[in-house]
Amino acid sequence: MPEIAVRVAIYVLAATFLWSAAAKALNYSGWRSTLRRYRLGRFSSVVAAGAPVAETAAAIGLLAGPPKAGAAAILALLAAFSAAIVRLQRLEGDRLPCGCFGRTKERDFRVMLIRNALLALLASAILLGDREVDPFEGVGAPDGSEAVAAMLTIAGVVAAVWIGFAVARALKKGRV
Repeated sequence: MPEIAVRVAIYVLAATFLWSAAAKALNYSGWRSTLRRYRLGRFSSVVAAGAPVAETAAAIGLLAGPPKAGAAAILALLAAFSAAIVRLQRLEGDRLPCGCFGRTKERDFRVMLIRNALLALLASAILLGDREVDPFEGVGAPDGSEAVAAMLTIAGVVAAVWIGFAVARALKKGRV
């Protein structure tokens, strides 16, 4: 596996799991509400608090520790999440609650399993890489000649994200 592909997989997984953990922490009541439907009984409180902590730890492991250890932790989390999805699908049917990345929504269980499988492929790419990759090797602050390009790139990304959210809001409200 080319080193750049492994590095991209590290960044994508770390961002995904940090986003997921932050969404759960920022909307903790919504996250707990989602978990109630999963019928975890006395484990519900442990999972409610533990999932965002485990996701954050795995993401930090990818970035700060040996990335292969972080990728193994992510595979374990994805296996647990997928097992919970399959278990609830057998109890409730195809539409299940998903509070992974913010607002609680119902999704088809297959979509959630496909998402988990794609994330697992990224984690597997890290594990199967020839050697440990330092995700920050060669990364540094831009020097004078790169500063303008870096600022324009950041501004472009911020603008694209803002436009994407604005369009999604407009589509949701039926204004487009």
